[in-house]
Amino acid sequence: MVAADGPGLPAPLAAAARRLHERLTACARTAPALAVALSGGVDSRFLCLALQREGIPFLALHAGGPHVPEAESRAAARWAEARGLALEVVAFSPLALPEVRGGSRDRCYACKKALLAALRERLA
Repeated sequence: MVAADGPGLPAPLAAAARRLHERLTACARTAPALAVALSGGVDSRFLCLALQREGIPFLALHAGGPHVPEAESRAAARWAEARGLALEVVAFSPLALPEVRGGSRDRCYACKKALLAALRERLA
């Protein structure tokens, strides 16, 4: 188990962690192939570790571009390498999007939508 084995978790939190772990594992085992968008943050690293510990194969994808500091990309690559994870960097520039360039109220949505499309395209 990944999260629920931690010492000192209150019983309700430990139970919730076990349920989350069981659901994640069940979903991952039935998926034909998995990829994780690895930003290097806590959420994506947790997901990578959970899948790795369960022996579920996946590909880690990291979006690199002018919106991601080079130090963050290097840190994500070092983290993945230290754990023996396959990591591919997908070039992405949100500055090419009119919503981002123009400072639209929808710029964050447009960026995330385009980023996920770029990651999906890499997997096609």
